[in-house]
Amino acid sequence: MTKIQPFIHYAPETCAFCSGNGSGRCRDGNIYELCPVCNGIGTVLVAQEPKKCAFCSGGGGGLCKDGYVYDRCPVCKGSGWAYVYEEETE
Repeated sequence: MTKIQPFIHYAPETCAFCSGNGSGRCRDGNIYELCPVCNGIGTVLVAQEPKKCAFCSGGGGGLCKDGYVYDRCPVCKGSGWAYVYEEETE
């Protein structure tokens, strides 16, 4: 059976608990040697929302940024989204 699974993309974001310092006074008012949320790194990985494909403007095809007309956008593979879905076989 074939399932369509979304790719979940993660990007580092500044830790809000320690304001990116990785230690010191944190949001709860306590002073930490290592931030208990980011373990002293200063960033955490956060799932990013999908965005419309910039190449086809979210249309999945048609006139794209390179000036060519496509049945299916070569960047998003026709999904219209920057983070595309891929088929997974079991």
